Amino acid sequence: DLPAPPPPPRPAPRQDAMKRKTENEIGRHSAFLSISAVTFAMVDSQLLGLPGYIPRWCKFLLAVSFVTVGLNVYDKIASRQKVWVYKRARVPDLVLHLGEILGGSLASLVIQTLMRHKRNGSYRQVQLGILGIQLLLLSALSYAPQILGEHTFYGRDVVHPDYGTAEASVVI
Repeated sequence: DLPAPPPPPRPAPRQDAMKRKTENEIGRHSAFLSISAVTFAMVDSQLLGLPGYIPRWCKFLLAVSFVTVGLNVYDKIASRQKVWVYKRARVPDLVLHLGEILGGSLASLVIQTLMRHKRNGSYRQVQLGILGIQLLLLSALSYAPQILGEHTFYGRDVVHPDYGTAEASVVI
């Protein structure tokens, strides 16, 4: 009559499973936000009844940023789950870099840092190089009106159809 052995201890919840659940939730939300941003970029702000004028380049950058975030989240989930559909489930680095070049570099850097994805190696060096070049171009463009004249941009008068003459409109 020996006493029964104690039951084996319960295993602690796996951290990997919790991370995967969070990544799946982020993936679902980012896919929805990407579709919403692209839709918003295609629709004019005046049709939505929003006050003021939202430039097309702002809507374009917003849409590209959300699509780039969606691609990064999808690539992270595919790398964790080892899902290989048609042997091309992962997003190629060239596509991710193209999204960064088109204007989603800051969003890509933030989401990759949050998700701990593609943090090391040559990918991050290229990504930071793209971001650095974009910041240099942005700083050069911010000084373009001062260099070319107060109301000119690339040597042309900036006239918005709703705001009248070049003297009344300055676009920066």
